[in-house]
Amino acid sequence: MLRTIDGGNVENCPYRQADIAHLVTTVEAIVGSELAYVFYDYNATLDIATCYSDLKDLNRIDWPVLRATLHGRLLSVLEQLSRQSEVGTTQGNSPGGIPGA
Repeated sequence: MLRTIDGGNVENCPYRQADIAHLVTTVEAIVGSELAYVFYDYNATLDIATCYSDLKDLNRIDWPVLRATLHGRLLSVLEQLSRQSEVGTTQGNSPGGIPGA
């Protein structure tokens, strides 16, 4: 999201990365701190997102989507996932490859 904001791709949002307080860390630093943590397999605002708190679940993240650097590609992937989810719900089964659906 920060990349999207910084690129000026959020309607009515005049801010850029330099205007927003954000933290950068590593998995190792978080685990080493012994603090509680959570992560999501998709953007946490999406209905298809599932929350996890165990490192063994890192494999549930769709890494290609996470690594997508082009805004349009990411939106296209999310739209496809949304359509797959709707189809799966309509047919009464969970579409393959969508955790928590």
